[in-house]
Amino acid sequence: MAISGKKLSVDINGATLLGIVSWRASERVEELDAASAATNGFDNPEAGFGGCTVSIRGWFDILTGDYAPLRAGTVLTNLELFRNIDDVTPAFLFASALVMESDQGAENRGRFEINATVKSKGSYTYNDPA
Repeated sequence: MAISGKKLSVDINGATLLGIVSWRASERVEELDAASAATNGFDNPEAGFGGCTVSIRGWFDILTGDYAPLRAGTVLTNLELFRNIDDVTPAFLFASALVMESDQGAENRGRFEINATVKSKGSYTYNDPA
């Protein structure tokens, strides 16, 4: 397995987004307080509701106009995050995810940039690297 992310990939419903330069998946759970007399006055946290927030950053070709429509409020189907584009199984697979924030910009002699924050809707799968 490569130690760099040079072959990372983001797919939406089977289509690979071109120009992606980074993705980050941040898993979280709500902390529940399960402390009681039985825990002798010590903390006893439990995991509650969980989810994952994904940050996607990319640069797209201004000349061709090809870019990913990651607009706020868009529900994405089958969002797959790959560590390596040649991997068969994605690192994360979200059957449904919601784009919460989208930031797009372009400049002369520059690139068309897009940054998106996406949150999982329902369950998702995670796969450890082989």
